[in-house]
Amino acid sequence: MRALSFATVLALLLGLAAATSGRGAYGAPPGNVAGTPKITASTPITANKDLPYPAEVALIDAPAAWSYRQNPTRLPLYYSDDDPPGKSVCFGVCNWSWIPLLAPPDAKPVGDWTILVRTDGKRQWTFQRHPLYTHIHDTPDVALGTGAQGWHILPQFPQPTTAAP
Repeated sequence: MRALSFATVLALLLGLAAATSGRGAYGAPPGNVAGTPKITASTPITANKDLPYPAEVALIDAPAAWSYRQNPTRLPLYYSDDDPPGKSVCFGVCNWSWIPLLAPPDAKPVGDWTILVRTDGKRQWTFQRHPLYTHIHDTPDVALGTGAQGWHILPQFPQPTTAAP
């Protein structure tokens, strides 16, 4: 009998786990087409950076736009098309790649930020009712989860313009 390499066995196990979870390799449902984010009425397209935000979140301010990131890592934050407003459906294999942005036990909702209680009892931050996650392979400068089926990076928001005097 021929021995299988560790990498082959691992790939088979991950494929089986993804298939049995009802989600693809990145936690997206099979057949969901990647590409331009699906814009719906609930897609976060505007926000007020002057509103308070949780300690687990950092505001990254740049000349043209600003965005929220995980604090203190500065990792990009993502939301999923599969999550209904205020509820996470990313569990099991999905959480191997997509890590929920957890809220501490004493956290309170602030501004556009609310908290949902996951089925495992953990508390997760939401932005405008979208449960938020980080991607396991991201770095502060490289967002590898961008383009994964059904997953979208929390957008950068344009800086407000000021009228000339």
